[in-house]
Amino acid sequence: LRERSLLVGGEVGLALPRPVAALAARERAEDAERGRVALAEALAARPPCGWGRREAHALAREVGERSAAPAPLAGAVVRALVAQALVGPSSAALEALVEPLVEVTARSGASVELVGWAHLLRSRARAARGDAAGAETDRRAATTLAAKGAHAALLEELALGAAEEAAARGERGEVPPEPADPARRRRWRWLRASAEEDAETIEALAG
Repeated sequence: LRERSLLVGGEVGLALPRPVAALAARERAEDAERGRVALAEALAARPPCGWGRREAHALAREVGERSAAPAPLAGAVVRALVAQALVGPSSAALEALVEPLVEVTARSGASVELVGWAHLLRSRARAARGDAAGAETDRRAATTLAAKGAHAALLEELALGAAEEAAARGERGEVPPEPADPARRRRWRWLRASAEEDAETIEALAG
């Protein structure tokens, strides 16, 4: 290292020259960023679990603290939150994570669909907090973005979520078409069985 001038004498011993140190710090930061993207993509591809939800929330918190983020990172974090946080009851605490992420994702150049998912996440978080007006505003934004690109998965989630909310209020609305996604299909089967008062299917799904 010394022969290659990668180590020089300093006041307290050997040290890296300033340009080499700056390059190393930059490359380390780039490695860390690639690691964040890889972790988010892994979380987006795995079933929901406690560990996955905690890691997705930690990534969302970190990205949300930035004024901007690269599209691959912002998009991957949104997908991770969708996979880990949209299953089961939404937490009101999620709004603090999603609130800045919506703006960061929109500025990042991520796809229209991913920005729509970010709005849907915030809609769920606001609804859990009791902010019905805010939830409806985000839901409309997500619906508009989904319809622009005919994004099937987002449209499926919006329709299914609306039907589930109606059922929770005791309303018997129209059950949406069967989703293509296996996780959403299970929720759809539960919704249809509840609407039809199919006790046998409800018991099988609960098991």
